[in-house]
Order: sequence, then structure tokens, then C-alpha cells
Amino acid sequence: MKTLRIGAPSFISVRPLLFGITRRPEKHVHLAYDEPGNLASSLERGALDAALIPSIEFLRGVGAHHIEGPAVIGNNSSSSLILVAKEDISKVRRIAVDEFARTPVVVLRIVLDHLFHVMPDICVAKDVEDSWRETFDAVLLTGDRGLRFVYHQQERAEDENIYNLSELWHTLASRPLVLSLWAYNDKHLEGALRKVLITSRNLGVQNLSLLSDGIAQTSEYNGEFLYEQFSKGWRYDLGPGDIEGLKTLEEYAFRYQLIQEKRSREGLLVSDFWDASRP
Repeated sequence: MKTLRIGAPSFISVRPLLFGITRRPEKHVHLAYDEPGNLASSLERGALDAALIPSIEFLRGVGAHHIEGPAVIGNNSSSSLILVAKEDISKVRRIAVDEFARTPVVVLRIVLDHLFHVMPDICVAKDVEDSWRETFDAVLLTGDRGLRFVYHQQERAEDENIYNLSELWHTLASRPLVLSLWAYNDKHLEGALRKVLITSRNLGVQNLSLLSDGIAQTSEYNGEFLYEQFSKGWRYDLGPGDIEGLKTLEEYAFRYQLIQEKRSREGLLVSDFWDASRP
């Protein structure tokens, strides 16, 4: 059997998708961790058979197909996509973002213009979590940085203005925010990939408490906080409503010239697919 080369980021938010792969490894599955942008590049050049990539990268044309079902979707109440500003958002001129925050940065541009009628400079910066106040008016915290901010939020300055990006998106679009999904190129591998990735996700969702406690043993977080994030901050099943959310993101991104073409025209974003909980 061909070895399936699968790539994913190491963010805590994606751990339920990888639970089965990491806890019950199979000889024909090789999992590699990398940054989201590198994963997209590896998938494009054929170094990976499947990769968990930012949804905006899929909309830009990375990957010929996506796996129905397993994905990372930010709930409306998700608190790990955080915009922190020194002043009211209407006064913000420069925002620092992490180079790996692909989908959130696109969403940020859209909601700032539509909801606040501002278009500040969005600048990629290193170590944005600690040093942004010296140079920028605001910072977008995502992934593990956003999670860390929420965990330590009571220790933060009281005069900071904090905005929840998932809530802003839902206010604008009334649709879920799909953050990342599994993409692949070779249609012949679909069956094998579905079996591995859906089974892995199902095991993760069924064992959120075990997963949370395990991560807590080797991190700064406690299990109760992680379980709250896994069960309420994110969802892991890409359903028809989420596909509509992807289409809405595609429409806005195309309007803002953040993508060049619409993949929905290729028939790749459909909302009537089969039961995505079954391998």
C-alpha cells in the first residue's frame, strides 16, 4: 500500500483532527508538521498527498479537491481569533499580523472595511505577540498566540480594545468562518485519505477530554480551559452551512481582489455531499 504523506500545522486548535493519526499510527501514513504556507507549497509541488491548509489558500487554487467533513471552523463565540488595539478601531492605522495567519488576515481586511469603514495598513511582523505596541496600533493574534492571549487575558491591560474576529465575520456574513480544510490533488487517493482523516477526526471529537488533559500535562494550559476551546471555540465537521460560509468568503475575497478566480465555478464547493462523518 502506498504511504500517504500528510501534512498539518502543529497548532493546538487542529489536534482533534490529528488524534487518530497520532494516537493510533498506521504504517502507511506519514504525518509531517509545518507552517500553513509551507504546507500549501508542499502540496502544490507534490511533496504531500494531503495537507491541512488555510481555507483561503484552497480558494486561491491550492489543491485540486478537498475532503468533505474534517476541517477547522471558528464558532461565532470563538475567542482565539483576537484583534487587540490600543485605541478604538476607527483610529487604527497600522496592524501587525503573523505571517502564518492566512485566512484571518483576509477576513480582517474585509470586516474592517465593511463594518468600520477603515482600511489600515496590515503588516507582517515577527514576535507580534510581545512587541507590537512599540510600532503598531493593533495586533491580530491567531492560532496558539490567540489561545495564549485568551488564557492570560485577566492579566492584560484594561485599556486595550479587544475584538473577536469570528464574531465580526458572523455579524457581516451570517455564515460560519471556515479556517482550514484538508486538500489533496490525486483523486485516486480519495478513498484512502477519507478513511484516515475522517477516522482520525472522529476519534478526536470522541476523546476531547482525554486530548485536553494530555495537552495540559505538557503545556501552560489546564485541561478545563482546553476542553472549553475544543468543544465551544471550534468545530471539526464541515457541513453544508459551512460550505456556504466558504462561498461567502470566496465572494468577498474575489470582490477585494484577494483571490483571482472563483473555485465554486469549478464545482468544487458543493453543499449536498454525502455523510461526511463516515470514512
